[in-house]
Amino acid sequence: MQENLANLTGGEVVTNPPAFMQFVTRTWPFEYQENILNDNSKRIIWRAGRQIGKTAVIAIKILFRAFTRYKEQILIIAPTLRQSNILFSKILSAISSNEIIKKYTNENEGGRLTKTMVTFYHTMSEIIAVPAGRYGYNIMGYSPTLVVWEEAAYIPDEVYSAIEPSVAATDGDMIYIAKPFGKRGKFWELWNMDQKDFPHYWTKSKECPLITAKFLAEKKAEIPEMEYLQEYEGEFIEEADAFFSKELIIKFMGDADEQ
Repeated sequence: MQENLANLTGGEVVTNPPAFMQFVTRTWPFEYQENILNDNSKRIIWRAGRQIGKTAVIAIKILFRAFTRYKEQILIIAPTLRQSNILFSKILSAISSNEIIKKYTNENEGGRLTKTMVTFYHTMSEIIAVPAGRYGYNIMGYSPTLVVWEEAAYIPDEVYSAIEPSVAATDGDMIYIAKPFGKRGKFWELWNMDQKDFPHYWTKSKECPLITAKFLAEKKAEIPEMEYLQEYEGEFIEEADAFFSKELIIKFMGDADEQ
C-alpha cells in the first residue's frame, strides 16, 4: 500500500494527514482544519459554527486512520442514523473518488463497502456508522479504538455511559464535535473540563475563508440574535431550550432509530 502511494506522492500521504487530504480531495485544508487533522490526542472536542467544513475534515481524519493503522474499529455515533450517515457519506465519497483507496475495499480480497460500513483489507480496519438511540443499545458489543461523536450536544448522557467501558478496554480515543445546544449535558460538561491533555477547539463560521462577511451580515439580520450566536458563533445559549427542553428533543431524535 505505501509503495503504491509512494509512486504517486513520495509516500507523504501515508504519514501526513493534510497531504492525505490533498491526495484524496485535491484540496489542502484550512489552518484550523489542519490543526484538527494533525492532533493525535486521546480526546479532542470541537465546538463549531455552521458551514466551516468540519464534517469534510473529520471524514478525512477518520479515513486516514482506518487506511493507515492496523485493526482499527472506528464508530461514528450521532443522535440518528441519518445524521451519522451524513458524515459516513463524506467518507464513501472520498473513497469512491480515489481508485487507489477504493481498491482496498475489494470484497474478493476481504474488504467491504456498504452504506454504513467500510473495511480495508490491507489494514483490517473498519469504519461503522451507528445511531446513538436513547440509551445506547445500538452501540453495545463493539470494541472501538476510536469513537467520533457527531452532533455530540444532542446525544443523551446514557449513550456516553454505555460506550465508555468499551473504549476504556481498548484504550481508545474520542472525538466530540458539535454546534452547542444549551448550557447542560455531556458536551457542555466536557467543554468546561481541564484542557490539559484534552485539546479544545472553537471555530466560528467567520473563520472559514469561504464564508463572506456579507453572507453572515444577511443571516444576522434574518434570524434572532440568540439563534445566530448558536448557529454561526458556536455559542452555548441557555435560551436554546426555551420552547422545547433538550431532553425532549433528544428523546424524539433517539426514538426515531430505536423503534
